[in-house]
Amino acid sequence: MYDKKEKAIVVRDSSQCEMLDPSTRVYIGSEFCELQLPSLEEYDQFRKICEEKKINGTLLTPVCTEKGLQKCSALLQFAKKADFIDEIVVNDWGILHMLDHDTMSYKRILGRLLVSRYLMKEHCMYKQGENNIGSFPEAFVDFLKKNDLNRLEFNFVGHLRAAHEQLHANEIRAHLYVPYSYISVSRYCTAEFDYVRISNRIKESCSRECFTISAKRIQEKMCSDFVMHGNTLLTQAETPTGSDLLLIDRIVDNSASDIQRAFEEANSE
Repeated sequence: MYDKKEKAIVVRDSSQCEMLDPSTRVYIGSEFCELQLPSLEEYDQFRKICEEKKINGTLLTPVCTEKGLQKCSALLQFAKKADFIDEIVVNDWGILHMLDHDTMSYKRILGRLLVSRYLMKEHCMYKQGENNIGSFPEAFVDFLKKNDLNRLEFNFVGHLRAAHEQLHANEIRAHLYVPYSYISVSRYCTAEFDYVRISNRIKESCSRECFTISAKRIQEKMCSDFVMHGNTLLTQAETPTGSDLLLIDRIVDNSASDIQRAFEEANSE
């Protein structure tokens, strides 16, 4: 179904890169939690495998505290030693500011946390239909142009339907995540701190229990496909078909990440 699209896959572990071919881009890092960003040693494992297989990489970055910004800065400095990473997904304006002062010419992509924030919503974001989501403010589109942000990542295909005329008019490429979408992201982590606010307890690292124990089903009577995974509420997204496929330039597959395991565990309860 996605044969003619750019393909990318979100991976958590470097071993997941072993079976990929060079036509597939690898996304490493995290959109949702700075504590999930790879260490320099983990990054180097990704680099070695992907350089051997000639696979290009994209670094996912989350909303960050000062410590998170420092970790992203260290990763970017380390990345200069090789050209494995050539794209950065930005979900925090501090990361964009950092890239403005970086000598490397990374392609900058606006992540879905920020893209979703700037779509003008008429109703509830849980309703995925295009009639419930407005377009981008023109000032935001001007900002994208001035900052060389010509690729945007989308969370729901309904968001993409609503914005496609603006994207086409301004030559902006669209990436869509499938099959899982986020509903909200919190400073509370259900895995590590069991609803203790991590913004007041940020550590240099955590035990990353969200990598091994995953999901808590949320409001089961309302929707069995909502799960809380670490600090993120997730749902299964609408699958793009037919004319929707014409709106998408890149498919970002997050079924290989720990998110899929989260849904499998929740649905097996």
